[in-house]
Amino acid sequence: MLGVDIKQDDFERWGGLALISAIFMVATGATFSSLGVLLPSMIAEFEWSWTQGGAGFTVVGLFTGLGPTPLELGDHRRQQNAERRKRRASRHHENGANER
Repeated sequence: MLGVDIKQDDFERWGGLALISAIFMVATGATFSSLGVLLPSMIAEFEWSWTQGGAGFTVVGLFTGLGPTPLELGDHRRQQNAERRKRRASRHHENGANER
C-alpha cells in the first residue's frame, strides 16, 4: 500500500513479541496486585514495621524492573547455543584432522 513489503514472518515475530509482552505484563501486574493485598497481613504476621514491609516491596519492584525480560533471556539462550555449536564444530574439525 505504501510501498512497504510486509511479510508473514514479520507478523509472526511481532505477534510473538506482543504475546510475550502481554504475558509478562499480566504476571507482573498479578504479582504486585497480590503483594499489595497481602502486605498488611504479612506485616502483622511477621511483626514488621511498615517501613520494613515497604522496603521489601521496593526491593521486589527493583528486581522485577531491573531483571531481564523474556526477550533478553531468549537472545542470551540463542547466543549460548550458537557458541556451543561453534565449539562442537571446531572439536569435530580437530578430531577429523587428527585422524588423517
